[in-house]
Amino acid sequence: MTFAAAVAAGVPVLTSVSPAFMSAWDRFAAPLYDVVPADIAAVEASMRAVLSPARIEA
Repeated sequence: MTFAAAVAAGVPVLTSVSPAFMSAWDRFAAPLYDVVPADIAAVEASMRAVLSPARIEA
């Protein structure tokens, strides 16, 4: 599944983007992304928020 297909299907995607490509990523994905620190606790918290039942039902 491509990023575009995942977004169209409402599937959350976790990826990393080099600072050198942030402008291109922003043009492609804004406003559908969040920047999360490269820290396991932050990534887990972000994924919990994205996958929470309240957000899924919204």
